[in-house]
Amino acid sequence: MRRSAAVRCYWFTAAMTKELERAQRSIREGKGWRSIFPGVATLEIESEAGKNRLPVTVRLTRGEGPAVRRARPGEEALPYREVNPFDRWPFKPTEVAERAGLSTWKAWALIEHLRLKDDEKFFKKVSIGGGQVIERYSQAAIDQLRGSANEVDMDAVWKTYRKRHKIGRQTR
Repeated sequence: MRRSAAVRCYWFTAAMTKELERAQRSIREGKGWRSIFPGVATLEIESEAGKNRLPVTVRLTRGEGPAVRRARPGEEALPYREVNPFDRWPFKPTEVAERAGLSTWKAWALIEHLRLKDDEKFFKKVSIGGGQVIERYSQAAIDQLRGSANEVDMDAVWKTYRKRHKIGRQTR
């Protein structure tokens, strides 16, 4: 994937453009590109004859250099746009329950107990247009449910969930 920062940044949002300008300033100041683009395996700088600019091309590779990774909180890096969130969060709530080997209700109870919806690693609300938002889960959520189902007291988790959401017979 090649993008010339000077020419092909039309898809950037205003915030991304600001980050791009910050990166360009850092390059002009002489900072190392590895600190500006952490996790980028290869950076190619090409000049075009007769032009008064120096386009920057970022090429992400699989086999060369360090692996590309997400920036940690507080770390300076250029933002990227995830094209397809369904690659990271492919599972519907019912699929999560099925793959974890739990009933749908007990999976929801355990998800609430473990607070998986509070962590983007496990859960994401994905907007699909027209004001519609759907809940999606990652493979990490399924793994977490499988591991935790044997460690926690599922009867107590289920009982708490039923009481909190008023499911089943009303208790006196």
